[in-house]
Amino acid sequence: PLLGAFPDSVWHQEHVPASAGELVLMYTDGVTETMGETDRYGGGRLRRLLSDHADASPAQLLAALDEALAEFRGGEATDDVAALALRPLTGR
Repeated sequence: PLLGAFPDSVWHQEHVPASAGELVLMYTDGVTETMGETDRYGGGRLRRLLSDHADASPAQLLAALDEALAEFRGGEATDDVAALALRPLTGR
């Protein structure tokens, strides 16, 4: 369910361990469901982009993702697209 849209929604807290220097990307389904000429951007393309930019800063990764999605769809976005990239400075 859409976060905050329904008063009876139930959300469970999760902990995702991330070591210092690891890059964490959180994104909406609008990223993987971005339509191109014949198919969606999908998880495979996203994994390749992440692999190609593993050493990038969070800002560089988000810029690369934005550019890749714009090129893939060839026009304006038709769905919500949101992404947040983080790189912890210290690990747990």
